[in-house]
Amino acid sequence: MEGLSSFVEALSPGAPGLVLVSGEAGIGKTRLIRELVSRLSEADTNVLSGACVDLRSGRVPFAPLTKALGGAPPRSVADALDALSGATELPRGQMFNLLRETVDRLTQRSRTVLVVEDLHWAEEATLDALVFLLATATRGTWTVVGTYRGEEISDRPALTAMLERVASHRPARRITLDRLSVSEVEELVRALTGRPAGPLKGREIAGRSDGIPLVVEELVAAEDAGRVGVPPHLRDLYLSRVDALSAAAAAIVRAAAVAGSPILGDTVVTASGVAQEGVTAAVEEAVAAGCLVTDGSEYGFRHELLREAVYESLVPSRRRALHEALARRLAQTGGANAATVARHWLEGGHLSEAAACSITAAEEAARLHAPGVAHTHLERVLELWDELPACERRRAGGRGQVLARAAEAAFQASAFERARELASAAVTEAADDPGALPGRLERLARFQFVAGRGEDAEAIYEQSLAAMTDDTPVDTRVQVLAGLVWRLGATGRSEDARPLVEEAVALADSSGDPLHRCRATLSASWVTDDAPTAAREARDLAVQVGADDEMARAYLRLVDALRERGFLEEAASEAHDGALACRDRNIETYRVFLTGWELGSLVDLGRWQEASRRLCGLPHEVRDMAHAYGLMHGARLGAATGDGDLVEQVHDAVRGFIGSTPVQTAPLLVASAGRAEHLLWQARPTAALEVVGPALAMPHFPANYPHLLACLTALGIRAHTDIARGARTASRPGQADEHVEAAASLARDLPTSEDPSAAAWSVTAHAELARARNRRVDDLWGDAIQAWSALSNLYQAAYCHWRVAETALSERTGRAAARHHLTTAWEAAIGLGAKPLADATAALAGRTRITLGGVEASDPAEQSARHLGITTREREVLDLVARGRTNREIAEILMVGTRTVDTHVSRLLAKLGASRRTEAADIARRHGLVE
Repeated sequence: MEGLSSFVEALSPGAPGLVLVSGEAGIGKTRLIRELVSRLSEADTNVLSGACVDLRSGRVPFAPLTKALGGAPPRSVADALDALSGATELPRGQMFNLLRETVDRLTQRSRTVLVVEDLHWAEEATLDALVFLLATATRGTWTVVGTYRGEEISDRPALTAMLERVASHRPARRITLDRLSVSEVEELVRALTGRPAGPLKGREIAGRSDGIPLVVEELVAAEDAGRVGVPPHLRDLYLSRVDALSAAAAAIVRAAAVAGSPILGDTVVTASGVAQEGVTAAVEEAVAAGCLVTDGSEYGFRHELLREAVYESLVPSRRRALHEALARRLAQTGGANAATVARHWLEGGHLSEAAACSITAAEEAARLHAPGVAHTHLERVLELWDELPACERRRAGGRGQVLARAAEAAFQASAFERARELASAAVTEAADDPGALPGRLERLARFQFVAGRGEDAEAIYEQSLAAMTDDTPVDTRVQVLAGLVWRLGATGRSEDARPLVEEAVALADSSGDPLHRCRATLSASWVTDDAPTAAREARDLAVQVGADDEMARAYLRLVDALRERGFLEEAASEAHDGALACRDRNIETYRVFLTGWELGSLVDLGRWQEASRRLCGLPHEVRDMAHAYGLMHGARLGAATGDGDLVEQVHDAVRGFIGSTPVQTAPLLVASAGRAEHLLWQARPTAALEVVGPALAMPHFPANYPHLLACLTALGIRAHTDIARGARTASRPGQADEHVEAAASLARDLPTSEDPSAAAWSVTAHAELARARNRRVDDLWGDAIQAWSALSNLYQAAYCHWRVAETALSERTGRAAARHHLTTAWEAAIGLGAKPLADATAALAGRTRITLGGVEASDPAEQSARHLGITTREREVLDLVARGRTNREIAEILMVGTRTVDTHVSRLLAKLGASRRTEAADIARRHGLVE
């Protein structure tokens, strides 16, 4: 506790902290937070608290945040509360910015702790808001303290993703609470009773409670009340306490349990059926017995487990009756949001009312930019469609419209497969509504593509085009045309899209609608010679009209166009800006896409520490196409740095999702290129060919990515060359000739393209072929060096320098040239952290007795240390840091003072360019400084 409170008290303005406390139910998370809050309150810290609510049948966006802000001065938070509750309708980006500004104001006045309990029940909108606040806040001194049940997150991908995204947040503390040992149970009993438990009693309570603090408390409370023979399970313990209450008090407790979240007392009382004159005494009795807690207006439970025990004890008929009573009362008073009312109607067996309220709840969630919540409610509407009165069906726009809305909400919530299924059903429903058919088909094609079923998308796009008539609205026409153009452009058939672009531009010009012009301009970026300018214009128009989807796709198109032209620095910058814009608008899918594009540019540019940080911010499993594109360049980064585990992890994850899916093969091709290079560095060229061959043979190789084809071809030629040279050394000329011919055959299939990266790979491939033929062609390697240098790709240029040195050393007069090229390659490899290339360069220098940087090249680790300016003593400290030792432990091992170790560690972080110890250890491993 001392360390936790010190962590919060030491936070700097503008750098919000994060504390995550996990553990099973009853383990003491709430007690820990209350103790922390108590200590901080004494230290003049403002505490705002809210808890996520278990509404199993419906969810409420931002519930814990509205509850927490409700504890702040009303004038300071009124606008934010109106936005979060839907009273004021704002675009999502504005709403989140308003929330951040509100938090900034509050936290500038005094240090603030924002407590959010039970994150395992949080809906995506709340999680997105928390991630946004942590990532963008620049003022004030504050921290988020969250609790969650570790055993309940496995089926919560949104929470898992949130935890992954904040895992790299600094400053942060993660605490996992474990069950108590026997001695710890004895200490807790002593604290609760003021007297020692004794070893026998301590062991008895520890055994019956399984070391769960809450159960220990209940056992002690039961014993103090004079009850004997109490069973060891909390449920029975608590129910025995409820059974001891008067009928009125027990009725109020049971009604509160059915209500779920803390709810206004008069609502609970009305549902309970207790006469008004007996309410005060009944509530006081329930509170005194430890069954309820109240702030005077709301009733709640001391712990969620207690509420669950009471709820589950109710017979079904009584439970339904209480749900119905609560629903009627809330519907009359308007004292709750539609999601809560819908849940009570549903559990009370009133399906028609539940469906009607779910329509309203979905509308509320959509206004609050919570697509995941809206999707949940719309799914319920569809389940209960037959129960809806005719008037409510008309209000919803018909079943087909609800399906289409649910599909869009699922898509925005990244539930791509479900979006595809719902969109397909919406198309079927459109048989009786021809006017809706083209737009629904376009959406279905889009969802098919993103869900990894791109092979079916094109035919559906064509159907949407054919379904249009002269009466089709302009908005739908432009939507359909723009969708098909994007599909054609993304699959390398921009020329086929030209007539569609011309039609979209003409429609946009005639309508004058900025959204139409945005879509038409974005379409034009696929056919114009100045694609970056068109993409920028489309992006600016999208921002102007608040079209988030078009804005994100315009960023994607801009980055792609810049990379095609070799403008990698600009592409990395735009991808970073686009990812931030998507993050601010909580567009997770496109954020991941753009982060992947940025990662690829950073890898090409040799900015590998930045690339590693971007990679850490991505989920490490592929759940959809966006994640596949986001992760794919991680395999290339792993190959270049010698991180084989990263290579295999990324390749397996991408391959597991993509499989043999036609069209959407780019992620697997990139990951395959990384894996093939890694295998080549491991001197396993045959295994590398087993990766390259199937990749090159994939159907529908993306024609708009000629650099991928050239890259894989060059790697295949390199593998054949390595085998051929090894065969010559082993006096197997027949095998050598076979692989030389295979390399030549691959070279004949190299693409002809103006893409600078494809051109660089092509000349590299021809240089590799010359190496296979045992010919010294310095001009080819020189052209490759020049091509890669023009792209600022220091890594590939260094590789070519190594190959030039290798061929130069085959001649007596080439030693001076070899020394120059080896030194250039080695310095670049060391600077980048390209361990395989550095090792290969150092090994070649060692075999030929060439010194690099004044150090014999036979010890690459020593050379790396010299290059980084790391002393022998610092290497000793670094090795212990990498092993997870603390500064105090390092001081004891090396027999020096702790301050001396502190100084060594600070210098090491600076020399390695690391911000924390784990990052320093990772960099040291890449440089070969530690095992």
